[in-house]
Amino acid sequence: MELFLEHKSKTKYKTIVTGDFNNTPYSYIYRMIKGDDLKDTFEAAGNGFGRTYDFKFFPMRIDFILADEDFTVNGFKTFDVKLSDHYPIKTTLSLE
Repeated sequence: MELFLEHKSKTKYKTIVTGDFNNTPYSYIYRMIKGDDLKDTFEAAGNGFGRTYDFKFFPMRIDFILADEDFTVNGFKTFDVKLSDHYPIKTTLSLE
């Protein structure tokens, strides 16, 4: 996370961050990566629990697509397809 944040602070480009954070949206890692300048595309356009990890006791969302505030989030989908222990996610973004 620290290496990522260092790199992010040096870029002038609009940013999209995707990945398996192995942390929930309530974690320190998530909050630090998201910061104040990225938006969680699930929060913007998703619905339900947003389960991305196959944990049998309760739904867990540990995979994220975060986008620069300048992007418009047009959609978000979690696919209920068993390809691994994670469920695929997709967002649709536009940039004016």
